[in-house]
Amino acid sequence: MKNSTNLDAKVSKDFLTYANAVIKSRAISDVRDNLKPVHRRILYTMFENKLLHNKKTVKSNNVVGKVMIRHPHGDSSIYNAMIRLAQPWKMRYPLVEVQGNSGNISGDGPAAMRYTEVRLTKFGEMMMTDIGKKAVKFKESYDGSTTEPIVLPSVFPNILCNGNVGIAVGTSTSIVPHNLTEVAEAILAYLKSPSITTEQLMKYIPAPDFPTGGTITNADNMKEIYETGRGTITLRSKYRIENIGQKQHIVITEVPYLITIEDGVIKQLKKLVLEKGFDLIEDFKNNTGKDGIELRIILKKGANVYKVLEAIWKHTRLEITQRIANTIILDGNPQTLSLKNMIKEYVKHRNIVLINIANSDLVKTQRRIQTVNALIKALARIDEVIALIKKSENRTVAVVKLMTMLAINSTQAESILSMQLGRLSKLDSMDLTKELEELQKKLKEFTDIVENEETRTTMIRKEIGSLKRLYGDARRTTLIYGRGNEAEGYPVETVKVLMFSNGNTFVTQKKLADLDIGRKAAELNQAAVVLITDTQTDKTLTVFTRDGTMQRVKLLTMATEKIEISTFNSRPLAAYDFDDSNNLKDYIVFITSGGMVKKTATSEYIKAKNNARTIKVKGDQELIFI
Repeated sequence: MKNSTNLDAKVSKDFLTYANAVIKSRAISDVRDNLKPVHRRILYTMFENKLLHNKKTVKSNNVVGKVMIRHPHGDSSIYNAMIRLAQPWKMRYPLVEVQGNSGNISGDGPAAMRYTEVRLTKFGEMMMTDIGKKAVKFKESYDGSTTEPIVLPSVFPNILCNGNVGIAVGTSTSIVPHNLTEVAEAILAYLKSPSITTEQLMKYIPAPDFPTGGTITNADNMKEIYETGRGTITLRSKYRIENIGQKQHIVITEVPYLITIEDGVIKQLKKLVLEKGFDLIEDFKNNTGKDGIELRIILKKGANVYKVLEAIWKHTRLEITQRIANTIILDGNPQTLSLKNMIKEYVKHRNIVLINIANSDLVKTQRRIQTVNALIKALARIDEVIALIKKSENRTVAVVKLMTMLAINSTQAESILSMQLGRLSKLDSMDLTKELEELQKKLKEFTDIVENEETRTTMIRKEIGSLKRLYGDARRTTLIYGRGNEAEGYPVETVKVLMFSNGNTFVTQKKLADLDIGRKAAELNQAAVVLITDTQTDKTLTVFTRDGTMQRVKLLTMATEKIEISTFNSRPLAAYDFDDSNNLKDYIVFITSGGMVKKTATSEYIKAKNNARTIKVKGDQELIFI
């Protein structure tokens, strides 16, 4: 009988093996250094070849070739991964520095690897601090030809300061970057009080800080996101409005994280104007360069700038929904971590690294103490020792005789024999005694580091304090709290709203005495002014009309000093700003021409949908009083 295989079980097993390999070896970074294997191999290979921040840069293809000894994939994937570590619009704190064309935020790719040169930045170097002191474990490379670190020491808190994105099988990650100054303060606060709450941590880290700046318009969401490790925020470009002649320009100076100006903005603007018929934009120019981002959107004469802003937020990537998913490899498995747990894991990793370094130094110190003790004993009987060594038939015999004469072990005897006799005879016992005292002090220090967590906490506190002092910088991303509505971030102007009997509207910044209302009425075929309201451009008015319905008017989308054709179902009767709680009454009373009276709680209309019916009006009757 032929051997048979359960195909379903076989495929499931193989798929799980493949998924596990993708998750752990390619797509999701390790919580301890926030690096995927390719990035770790790049940084270690550069460090191994002494491509430090104060050394000369080296051709990229040279580095890529050396990384390929450790990395089983192609040269182009290695080069692209290395370039990403250097791009300042993707990395809040770049780990690699590129000399030459590394691409740009407009969407142009980097030059070929034969044209560019690279070296580590200071942050890249800090990922390697004390790696030569057995700070981390090493493993064989994929073909056994060399070794590589399993994880990097990472004094620099890369997991918190630099974001990471990746798509694996059945899972993905989207870790956002933060400000180093804020991260340092939060870590220091955690070290002082490990029971610190998310809310308390947010006094130091209120929200992400993106390399391209921008504005988070719903920063209130951050508490839940930091507690769960998942959620979304709205990230909007920063801009200013300039008046050039009789036209207004919207000048974009910062854009959302990980967008390219050409694909995410320029192409979408063209589509908005040419395909969707949006006619308020006359032209746009991308002046982005070495001096920063400048995307200039030129409006047509008389265009409502806020209508244009609403359109570009909606139809381009100048406003995005930024997903946050702190999915990370922890203890060999993908897990989603809260902000506090990310800080906790960073501190835990640094504790392990400091113990490893101290243990390494401890072993070296103990060996040296043994050697010095042996040399002190040898010097006390130097003539006998020299005579013994000269008379011994071979090294093995000399080791045994020295062990017997000086009451030392074989390692100590070997250390004496490794010295030339002339050098041995010139040693000074006073110098050796002094060295022994220093070694005993160091031994005590290293033992204290290994055994005392408080000592390690003090060391981590010093590391973080130094990072903050030397490299801390200002926040780039601004935050908006509150409702996070469309009006946030826009300049606010005081205006009067005139509503006419035919439903049309006129918004003005002028005083009524300066207005020719009669001429405006003539423009509207003698329509009368039925309502005048003082308000501000960031408000949304709820207008009650004579047919018994209510409609909301967003003033930002209305032009000033220009008659707007209204979509009201009937003539306006009253308008309320439901955000102005000081001037709101508890109830609204409605009276129709047929004598019907209705009294309703104001709160009902705050929650009501647009075009909701307020009172039922029969036949030719209408609402006459509110």
